[in-house]
Formats: sequence, C-alpha cells, structure tokens
Amino acid sequence: MHIYEATFAAKNKRVAKYVLFENILDFWIMVMAMLYTTVVYKVYRWNTFINNPTKEFEAETFFRNWAESTDRVSDQVLLLVCDATYLIKALVQLRLLPVIGPAYAIMKILLSELLIFSIFFFMTQFIFSVVGNLLFHDTLAY
Repeated sequence: MHIYEATFAAKNKRVAKYVLFENILDFWIMVMAMLYTTVVYKVYRWNTFINNPTKEFEAETFFRNWAESTDRVSDQVLLLVCDATYLIKALVQLRLLPVIGPAYAIMKILLSELLIFSIFFFMTQFIFSVVGNLLFHDTLAY
C-alpha cells in the first residue's frame, strides 16, 4: 500500500499519508484471512488430503482435528472478528459514495461534538458529586 500511496501522492503533488486507517484495516483483513487459511490447512486438514484417503476417513479426521483444536481456542471468535472487520470496511467505503458522503461528514462532526459534550457532562457530574459528598456528608437528608 505504501508504494501506491507514494505514487499517487507524487503524481498529484501532495504529501503522502502512509498511516491511514483504511490501509491498516486492509492489512488487518489480509492477516486474518491468512491466519484462518493457515489454521484450516495446517490444523483442521492435518493428515486428510495429502495421503489421499477415502472421503469418509477424511471427513472423520477433519472433524476430529477440528474438535481437538477448538476446545482450546474457538474459531468462531476469529470468524466474528473477521465479520466485524468486513462490516467496518463496508461502512468506511460507504463514505466514498456521492449520496452518503455529505451525510457521513455531517455525522462525523455531530459525533465528535456529542463525544466532547459527553466527556464534559460526565466530568461535571463527577466534580459536583465529589463536592456534594465533601460539603454535605453530615447532613441527614443528603
């Protein structure tokens, strides 16, 4: 991705941005796909297709390998992380559409304002609760 980013930046006369969220997300998707493929062929398919066994023996061996390896680490967790990553990638790509792009920009601004307001609100609540406990700790009605 760095070579493409540098080439695009040089052709358009702008500064290259090597650390982008999209590039990191693409790299993460590639790593997860390689991990899952490696696990399937190394762990689940161990002693199944290399020896050219019968289909019944191959299925039993595959299931036995899968059952032995997933009692330690569940492969469903990795698949859920993969699914969540693909959904994030799809949402990131939606901002490039002409229809959704302006709405995405507006939502990004609104969410940043909402985050700032929430932090301010919770800090204010915390400060007033500390002050209230320090000042009125001996008041019976409090």
